[in-house]
Amino acid sequence: MSLNPTLSAALGLMLGLVSSACAATIQKANNSADLNLPASWTDGVVPGSQDVARWNSILAGGNFTNLGADLSWQGITVLDPGGGVIIGGANTLTLGTAGIDMNSATQDLIITSGLTIAAGQSWDVAAGRVLALGTGAFTRGAGATLIARGAGTITTTNIANTNGIIGPWAVVNASGIYSYATVSSGNIMGFTGGTASADFNWTRTNNNTFNYDVAATGAAIGSDRVANTVRFTGGTGTQNYGTNNTTTVTLNGLLNSGNGMVTLGEAGGTSHGQLAIGTNNGNELVFNAANSGIVVAIPIINTGATAGSIVTTGSNTVTITGTGGVSTYTGNTTVSGGTLVLADDSQLKFLIGANGVSNSISGNGTVTLNGDFNLDLTGASPAPGNSWSLVNVGTLNETFGSTFGLVGFTESANVHTRTVGTDTYSFSEASGNLTVAVATGYALWAGNYAANQAANLDFDNDGVRNGVEYFMGATGSSF
Repeated sequence: MSLNPTLSAALGLMLGLVSSACAATIQKANNSADLNLPASWTDGVVPGSQDVARWNSILAGGNFTNLGADLSWQGITVLDPGGGVIIGGANTLTLGTAGIDMNSATQDLIITSGLTIAAGQSWDVAAGRVLALGTGAFTRGAGATLIARGAGTITTTNIANTNGIIGPWAVVNASGIYSYATVSSGNIMGFTGGTASADFNWTRTNNNTFNYDVAATGAAIGSDRVANTVRFTGGTGTQNYGTNNTTTVTLNGLLNSGNGMVTLGEAGGTSHGQLAIGTNNGNELVFNAANSGIVVAIPIINTGATAGSIVTTGSNTVTITGTGGVSTYTGNTTVSGGTLVLADDSQLKFLIGANGVSNSISGNGTVTLNGDFNLDLTGASPAPGNSWSLVNVGTLNETFGSTFGLVGFTESANVHTRTVGTDTYSFSEASGNLTVAVATGYALWAGNYAANQAANLDFDNDGVRNGVEYFMGATGSSF
């Protein structure tokens, strides 16, 4: 069961209004006070992780300020200060979904402090302007993605390439044409060094350092293929894998820069295809539905015993179906942007471990869950009160569809329960959490002394029903 769609939409609107009310755009004051000090801001309030820090015409000239401490902002906006802006110091600035907005900037921005991107974001730089990054360390938070766009220039001395690109998580949008991002001669720009391929049937002996520009889908592929990334530039099509065998395509990135939906499927019959998460990029596979959607109709699997994670982003939809079999990867799923749909014939696997330890779905995008969660509880720590966050409902825009469920669980009023031995697990769609019930009363007694039998049964076969023994305070071994 799921929330009534009208109620769900209203609740989402209310949460959005609350979130907007809590966030603020905070103006830099006309001074060089460290940015962690209230005096550095016109309203005397230091921006927080939900706020955007803004430089505008209040600043009479150039502005060089140090962070003064590690700070987290939602983003930075540069408009029309009297001179260039420099953010420095030995500390680290962490940016969220608002990123860096220089779309209307009349001055340049230099960041020499440390910089961390914590979520999916864009860096927009207007023509004639420069965003310069250097000196301090650059780090990417788990699941974060980046779009660099605008006619301006982004320079860097602290971001490096791996296998020719910054990473499958970073792209450049040049007037609607998406490419993976690369650092060339100190500038971040679109990667033009991809290996051209007419379809997905590139040379089978090539390894996982290759980045392919694929022009179209083709005939079914019956032997394994490996690549670092694929940038798809074609129209709507399906690439099938498997010709009377199991065929695996291993990737760390799939970017749809084409003009139609691309589907990874299998030929059917005795054919089987599967998509393995490559060992590059921290065992992470990024789906970027930039210009059109992506459908994965074959299982997504780990490579070997290493848990692989997926990230979805882009302004279109990534759909995972169970048409060719259910996915078994065991890493996190991050919806960094756009929409992820788990179709009603598909599954996601969760490994439940010690209290609070599990893979999860998180991010700042939209997720529609019509399929099933498959929980592996063999390693779970079932102490009463233990809990695991499976879906981060605090940051995601999530919908649990009417066909959503958990394998082996029963559902009532959007709460799914399952009893394993003496332990009862409950998953709440409202909280996104899996919890172990704290037994009380007869349930607690029966778990300890009667193997969870009903009150009208006689566990120890002494002629006295369990309920009577519970009422009389017996241990269940005798009466």
